[in-house]
Amino acid sequence: MVLAESELPPDERFFTIFKIEGQKNNENEKVRLREKFLTDNKIVKNDADDLIGLELGFTRKVIDKNIFVILFWIWIFIIISGSILFLNDLFNIYLNLIKYLI
Repeated sequence: MVLAESELPPDERFFTIFKIEGQKNNENEKVRLREKFLTDNKIVKNDADDLIGLELGFTRKVIDKNIFVILFWIWIFIIISGSILFLNDLFNIYLNLIKYLI
């Protein structure tokens, strides 16, 4: 999207402005990015990657760091829940069999 916006005048690059202003409170970095992206210069892919991948947000860092642990615990929960339901069904079958035999 940043690359597509590079065809527009700098004051109409709203997504690019949003990405620049969304950076942490590092004013020096914002100034550098404004000079790089909000001028009449052509934006190349490496420059766009610099803007998009400059800093991951806190939520993204937490998800990236813990995704496998989270998936592991979800699978453990599913396995335990399924086992409990299966054992419950098996127990009910056993009780019905005993009632039938008595």
